[in-house]
Amino acid sequence: MFKKIFPLLVLLTSSLFSEEKDLISYGDLVHVSMKEDQEIVYEGEVSTNGFITLPYLGAIKISDINEEEAENVLKTALEKDLYQKATVSVVVVKKAIGHIYIYGAVEEPGKVEIPVKGTISLAQAISEVSGFSKWADPKKAYIIINSDKNKLITKAVNFEAIYNDLAGSANISLRKDDMIIIPSLADGAVTPGSIEVIVEGKVEEPGVVLFEPGERPTLVRAIIKAGNFNKFADKSDVRLVRRSAGKTEIIQVDVKEMLEKGQIHKDIKLQSGDLIIIDESWL
Repeated sequence: MFKKIFPLLVLLTSSLFSEEKDLISYGDLVHVSMKEDQEIVYEGEVSTNGFITLPYLGAIKISDINEEEAENVLKTALEKDLYQKATVSVVVVKKAIGHIYIYGAVEEPGKVEIPVKGTISLAQAISEVSGFSKWADPKKAYIIINSDKNKLITKAVNFEAIYNDLAGSANISLRKDDMIIIPSLADGAVTPGSIEVIVEGKVEEPGVVLFEPGERPTLVRAIIKAGNFNKFADKSDVRLVRRSAGKTEIIQVDVKEMLEKGQIHKDIKLQSGDLIIIDESWL
């Protein structure tokens, strides 16, 4: 269950591509076939990391390129060691529904559905979640762009300035998988001394996790509170995103190794506003 008031940072993850037209996105339902060998076939969704798996070839990335480019990628890979000639067909059968995610000090935190090729402005996004809560600090928003190299890039956003000039350049358009997290004016807004973090991605109950005063707020405990990893989770590459003093720190954590080796002393203590991201494992 999402709560209405959270002392958190504002984050936004977004594609770096200026044009999404005709590009294959994760979650798209695709059909792949090869004329010369009917066993080379795939029909299913593109994974979170942009991969599909073909017989003999294994996992190969086809996201962020169009159908023709994907055909060339697969053709090159198949002809490298396996076939003298490979005539490949890639068809996007159904485009995935896109979402942006809004957490923190808003009235109805959660996800907002948008067309994959569509956009929604920052101001429109906030209106979709019924606006800010009374604890919100809209002047301290941040954008975090998740690049194709899995590198997070941050940028400050001041919603007060945006609302003063809705037609201005600051009211940028959001795309699929962008994430907004609204900070509160003070930590412990729900319960004095409480700590609130976000667990996003491949867990059973993604969203905001609250640690009451006296509870030990750690990364592993937060994942457990979020329903634990689901069957698609990449437990070996969990990212902890922390913003402090105007800077963003990204900590990579191998939770699988930590638990298998009993290294619970390496569990990281959390701070209010921390964001935990669990990606999908495509292996």
